[in-house]
Amino acid sequence: MDIIKKLLIISNILLILAVSAIYFFHIRKGEPSNPEITMPQPSIIFADTSKGGKGLSIAYINTDTVVEHYKFYKELKTKLENEQKMAENQLQIKMKDLEKEYKTLSTKVNLGLIKEEEAQNSFAIKQQEVETFRTSMSQKLVEKNTKMTEQLYDSIVNYVHRFNKNGRFSYVLGYAKGGGIIYAPSSMDISNYILQGLNKEYELKIKGKK
Repeated sequence: MDIIKKLLIISNILLILAVSAIYFFHIRKGEPSNPEITMPQPSIIFADTSKGGKGLSIAYINTDTVVEHYKFYKELKTKLENEQKMAENQLQIKMKDLEKEYKTLSTKVNLGLIKEEEAQNSFAIKQQEVETFRTSMSQKLVEKNTKMTEQLYDSIVNYVHRFNKNGRFSYVLGYAKGGGIIYAPSSMDISNYILQGLNKEYELKIKGKK
């Protein structure tokens, strides 16, 4: 029954690899109006005076900080974690059934009720069923993760657009460790203002559902 044992080991390895990692998410368009937040003028202005150009006010948000403390992100993260736990539990049940099948086939082979080749073929079919389920489950988790990521991204970007509807900033950049911006002075950081507004809108939305 060496081949069956190998198949069982492979199935357990696949179980370990089944869970998708949680990362980055984002929310829908058309949220509540922008809460009032007092916002200072940017302390750094870039101007092309040689061509008579107007000053460009530039600000940035630390996307790592905003996402980490955004309440909507925490909601999405919890939802995905719950989905993963449910999927893991279902897969574990199927793996236990596969182990039982292995023991049953081993007993039948030892008793001479079936040939080892027949047992191997039967087990391979069962193992393939579990693998098909694992693949489907992983794909669904990836799709949900992608959808939530888009929701979270849309939420932040749409809020920034509403926040800057008066054109105060010419550019609002996204800063993250390892990203394209190597240096960003704290005087241009509006992360806390964006985060406050996002969380206020989220709280209003939750209260509206009750």
